[in-house]
Amino acid sequence: MENAFQFLRNLNDGSCDPLLNGELGTLVNPDSKYEIANAIFSVLLNDKQDNILSRETLRNRILSEFGYNRFTDGVSNLISILQ
Repeated sequence: MENAFQFLRNLNDGSCDPLLNGELGTLVNPDSKYEIANAIFSVLLNDKQDNILSRETLRNRILSEFGYNRFTDGVSNLISILQ
């Protein structure tokens, strides 16, 4: 997992939004010790190698979804709707 990240987040709250509903990491039920343990073991054993994104890929994906340009485009769209 050198040069790669894998995120593990709560399925039941707003933390699934930054992971794009599981696209950028693993979502688990925080009340299920079994799901949490399986997700951690999967990450440690590289079982989900296909889902692990390189740093550059992850950075680009995050910037395209949550970066400054995306924010300003959203604000511009809202302003045009209100006019």
